[in-house]
Parts: sequence; C-alpha cells; structure tokens
Amino acid sequence: MGLIQEIIKDRERALKSYSRGLESKIHLMNKAWTVVDNDVKFKRLIFEKNGTLYVTVNGKIIESQWEHLSSIDALILKIGEEKIIFYEVYLNHVALILKTDSPEPEYIAMVNPEKLPSLNLLEYLEGFDNHFRLSHGN
Repeated sequence: MGLIQEIIKDRERALKSYSRGLESKIHLMNKAWTVVDNDVKFKRLIFEKNGTLYVTVNGKIIESQWEHLSSIDALILKIGEEKIIFYEVYLNHVALILKTDSPEPEYIAMVNPEKLPSLNLLEYLEGFDNHFRLSHGN
C-alpha cells in the first residue's frame, strides 16, 4: 500500500464527515479529475452529465461510462469491459477520493487541477487535518 493509500485509510472517517457526498454530483461532473498515485502515467477522469466517462492515460482516451447508484450511494465505473463499484470517501470541489467495495479496499484519489494546480493531495490533506483539529478543539 502506497503512502497516499495509507494516509487516506487513516483519515477515512474524518474525510467522510466533511464530504459533499455523491448526491451532490455538481462537484463531480465536467471537471478533469487528475489521479494522484505513485504511477508515472498521467491519468484523468472526466465525468459527463449524460453518463459518459472519459478516461485519459497519457493523452489517450478510453471512452467509458459512469453511473450513480443512489440506493447505496456508490459509483459504477465501466472502463473498457471492466465494471468497478466505488464508494465515496470524500468529494468537494478540490478532491475526489473513492474506495473499492472490497474487504481490503483500494483507494483512488483525484484532484481538480483548476483548484489545486500543484496536484499535491498530501499537502491538501495536511491542511484538512489542521482544520479538523482546530474545529474539534484537539
């Protein structure tokens, strides 16, 4: 498990309490979410209102689909022939963090480069931690 994965796992409960939720799809759609991980490939996901999902990897587009399942507040992403269900950990105008539906979940972390040009999710989460501590008197 990489550093970002560990940090998200440790902070999952706090992040979830501040999330806007998947019902607030306005934060999700029509943005080029940039995946932040240890991979050297440049990946973006663009969620369109009509359910189209554009996944780009180093500039190459994979046309895909997405669907919000409101009954369980989850996202289904169909990339190529593979369908994956994700639950939201955190969503706002800056960051989108999802986790797989699994006993040993994997996390996918994305940032909105218009709001966080540095793509430094770790720094953003540290600021979040400071805000959380201040607002809870810790």
